Amino acid sequence: MSDDQQRDERRRRSRRELLAGGALFWAAGAASAAAEQRAGDVGFTYGDLRHVTVRGKLVPAHKTLARLYGAEAARSAPETYLLLHGDLRFYTFLPNAAYLKLTAGGSRSGHAIEVHARQFPGSMILEIERWREIPVAALRWLYFCPVCVIYSRDPGPCVCCGREVERVTDSAILNEKLGPAAK
Repeated sequence: MSDDQQRDERRRRSRRELLAGGALFWAAGAASAAAEQRAGDVGFTYGDLRHVTVRGKLVPAHKTLARLYGAEAARSAPETYLLLHGDLRFYTFLPNAAYLKLTAGGSRSGHAIEVHARQFPGSMILEIERWREIPVAALRWLYFCPVCVIYSRDPGPCVCCGREVERVTDSAILNEKLGPAAK
């Protein structure tokens, strides 16, 4: 074998070793990540689940949907609740422990609540992490992101840049965006 052929062979061998080492390093990282998060484990991220803060009114599903749309639920069906957000936008809940505590006895039906939850991708389904009752007037509050110039009814991070939004207190803006009843 000539010197050029030997040099080429050494280069090929070192490239193969480098690739094999990189693949091994990647496989070890992927295996440790998989060991840390398994589907079904509490706190598993399911990929692109978003953390959201949503405010609305807790309403019974069958009564609300029957009144608005004429829907009929079986009388023997267990009571389920929706979060009425803004103008007829409904969120449903994954029935976890926080949801069961929120809806226990139906005593909070009609109350204004703020829910901190994980929202499943492409859906209006929330997995409640924590919640709290809020004043009904808080449902008419408006928030603003000065970076993206986006208004929102929900506190928390901006949907565009992730910066914390600020509450709007200027009555002229509130009247323009929400109507004259906003205070």
